[in-house]
Amino acid sequence: MENLEEIAKSVHKAIFQEKKKVIIDGKDYPIERTSKKGLKCVYFDKYFFVEQNPDKDSHWAEKARNGEQITWVIQGNDYFANVHNGKFHKFD
Repeated sequence: MENLEEIAKSVHKAIFQEKKKVIIDGKDYPIERTSKKGLKCVYFDKYFFVEQNPDKDSHWAEKARNGEQITWVIQGNDYFANVHNGKFHKFD
């Protein structure tokens, strides 16, 4: 299995290049839309990858509204990491 940083960057790139799927470990994973807000997302193993909602009231949403590309890596109910403009950041 690829490491999480490589996977997150691949998902991030696919989301922002308007791809319909991303390939992880040789398997296709569809880029779906969340039911409520229509945000692009990918479910992989125990992780959920989702683009930043620009309609929120946060500094991250403001960055997204200003054209920055942000993908969140969520594990369970925890924000585990993000990819911000192509750079991976794991939270401690």
